[in-house]
Amino acid sequence: MLDDRLYMRDSSYDARWSGTLILVVSNTVVFAIQLIADLTKIPFDRYLALSPSDLSHGWIWQLLTFQFLHGGPLHLILNCAMLWIFGRPLEEVLGRSSFLKLYFISGSAGGLVQVACGWLFTSHFGLGPVLGASAGVFGLIAAFAALNWNQRITTLVAFIIPV
Repeated sequence: MLDDRLYMRDSSYDARWSGTLILVVSNTVVFAIQLIADLTKIPFDRYLALSPSDLSHGWIWQLLTFQFLHGGPLHLILNCAMLWIFGRPLEEVLGRSSFLKLYFISGSAGGLVQVACGWLFTSHFGLGPVLGASAGVFGLIAAFAALNWNQRITTLVAFIIPV
């Protein structure tokens, strides 16, 4: 009788850490390493942030590594919050493997678009390095919206304004 209610059903999650939690923890750990590297003057970001010039020299690992770097605490907090809000339900529907593929492919594609815009429209985008999980998070939000197209979603912009 109670099995017809979603909150009474068994969750499809197992006891392992979810992919969402792994990404949030990874982003936080890498940000802590970034802070330590900045204090010790180690050029950590130089090799991991997505740079158009480095990408043209074959540094393709930056298409993944830039997604773990962040420009400041607020950047990290907002990305991790959106990753948590949209990632958990999406991971339950897609499964861990497909969820992580979607996240990293979205992030890499967003990075490539940013680099291409930097090359084509230098005066508007610049040729500086790109960092952050925003492209991957927006890919998750788009997938969440596509899967839940008929559901009302209310979110808080800057945790203040309901939209």
